[in-house]
This record gives sequence, structure tokens and C-alpha cells, in this order.
Amino acid sequence: MKTTTIRLPEALHDQLKTLAKTRGLTLNALIIHALWNVVNARRGLA
Repeated sequence: MKTTTIRLPEALHDQLKTLAKTRGLTLNALIIHALWNVVNARRGLA
């Protein structure tokens, strides 16, 4: 697995952390899931 650093606005980071916690996920897992959804939607799989 590769490691990538991204810069997020603080407000977005806070909202993502809260969303991840409510779903029982880590922030990393939430972002990976969201990115797969984008990729799959572009391929017509979502």
C-alpha cells in the first residue's frame, strides 16, 4: 500500500473525523471508501 499526504482545510478534516467516528471507521478507512466510490462511479459501477 502506498502512503500519500494530502492537505485538508481544518473544517473539512473535522467533519470527516466526526463522520468516520459515527460510522465506526478510521479517517483513513473513510477516505479510502470515498475514493473507491468516486472511481467506481466513473466506471459505472456505483
